[in-house]
Amino acid sequence: MSGTFPDPEYVIELLQELTCCHGVSGFEDDVRTCVERHLRGQVDELSVDALGNLVAVVNASTDSAPTLLLDAHMDEIGLVIAHVETDGALRFALVGGWDERLLPGQRVQLRTREGKFIDGVIGTPPPHIQRDEDRKKPYSAEALFIDIGARSRAEVDATGLRIGDSGVVWQPFQRLLPPYVTGKAFDDRVGCALLILLLRRLASEPR
Repeated sequence: MSGTFPDPEYVIELLQELTCCHGVSGFEDDVRTCVERHLRGQVDELSVDALGNLVAVVNASTDSAPTLLLDAHMDEIGLVIAHVETDGALRFALVGGWDERLLPGQRVQLRTREGKFIDGVIGTPPPHIQRDEDRKKPYSAEALFIDIGARSRAEVDATGLRIGDSGVVWQPFQRLLPPYVTGKAFDDRVGCALLILLLRRLASEPR
């Protein structure tokens, strides 16, 4: 970073790295590791508390300086596997505040507890077996399932996925017309990026 503002390319690359992290509520390890990597050696103190919060400290030059707390949440809305059907379909429960109308047809990325990523898609009951009145109603999450291409519970088990594993609706980071970008989890990875930039800037200035 140089000048009054950070390098725009660095900001975009930082945001891409953060938003591509898998960080459903309760599963924020990947995000925390990413933030920690960007702050290591740039702040005076860096620690993780018992709840998994990453705490970074930049000390002031005098003890009389006020203490300021700036924070951003690392987690994102997502889902957890709730049940595996005999045909390999995965039922799921939502985590966070979802608009369920947006779920059908979405790509998802599931993460095993060993850190392996499994791709899937959210499927719906075929329209030709639905009643006419049901075709006009938005689907609830309970009626949907995730298809990873498995044809049985045994094939799901072979991937390493288990009940309770987390998933995110996957949206790749893409650049639109400058300076705009699109992706997932901008709430609140933008906040995480801003804190990284601010702390690195503060650490580089005389105190």
